[in-house]
Amino acid sequence: MTELGSYGSGPGEYDTSIKDCIIDERNGVIYLLPFVEPKILKYDFSGRYVGKRYCFFECV
Repeated sequence: MTELGSYGSGPGEYDTSIKDCIIDERNGVIYLLPFVEPKILKYDFSGRYVGKRYCFFECV
């Protein structure tokens, strides 16, 4: 896999660059943290968007 999500403002999209990512091999998911937006995007290993969580604190 070389690409997850895309630029935009719809579900699974982000309108800035990615600050960090976490690969959870046990559960088969990848988490992306956009640089500016206070949310964490979740994708499965096939690249399909699974959901998001908002950060109500500074995501660092």
